[in-house]
Amino acid sequence: MKDRIAPLVGCILFASSLSLSAQTFTENPPNSGINTFERVDGFPVGGPNPIGLDGIVFNNVTGSSVNPYKIDPVGITITQLTTSAGTFTAYDFCVELFVGPNDSSSYSVTQGLGSLTSNQQVLIAKLFSNTLSSFISTSSTGTRSEAAVIGAAIQLALWEIIEDQVALSNPSLNEGGSNPGDLSILGYSSNYAPEAKDAMELAETYLSQVNGWNDEGGLSYYYADNAVDQNRLWVTTQAIPEPSSALLGLLGMGFLLRRKRD
Repeated sequence: MKDRIAPLVGCILFASSLSLSAQTFTENPPNSGINTFERVDGFPVGGPNPIGLDGIVFNNVTGSSVNPYKIDPVGITITQLTTSAGTFTAYDFCVELFVGPNDSSSYSVTQGLGSLTSNQQVLIAKLFSNTLSSFISTSSTGTRSEAAVIGAAIQLALWEIIEDQVALSNPSLNEGGSNPGDLSILGYSSNYAPEAKDAMELAETYLSQVNGWNDEGGLSYYYADNAVDQNRLWVTTQAIPEPSSALLGLLGMGFLLRRKRD
């Protein structure tokens, strides 16, 4: 069983702890076609408050506010996935709470949302298909802090959907709530990053609307499972061809080029 005692240090810290050199993967059938990954950018929010505690915390698994799980900072990471079909941009999220970050370079990668329940998968698809485009456009045209707020809000909403399964009909960050996965904030002050509070409020807005959204499609999901430490979810705006499909495409291109020469 994974250790649920140690505090969770922010998801973005896991990303930044890895070098930018490509990392290798192990793969499960069906073959994901993903060979390496490289973290290329991060959009964190967070910061210290005067009493030395992290400002965003999850209640522990008993629903108690005692010994809360600290998250600071939190955010989204942009990752490049290199495959036999080329290089693809992925948006990288943590999919487990109460599991600390790691520096592993080996995962089993499968297409889809892993072993999450069908209800969770429906809500996650609705969440990403209605919010990720805002992060992508803002990261290109807005300020980094604006993009970081959106990315952190998506991550927080994702955690709520995954961890607080008893309230999926009306998911909420529910500050100080009694269910595992509910969120609370401690000790805001002028030297604490205001973007963290903005991200909490935006995540709550997403969660209040997510059941009414449709899955707009256009995204592909890859679940990267680490046997011991934090699992990952990579979201791409284009499907990564399986190696057999990529090979057929190359063969077809070669046939057309040969015909053109003839």
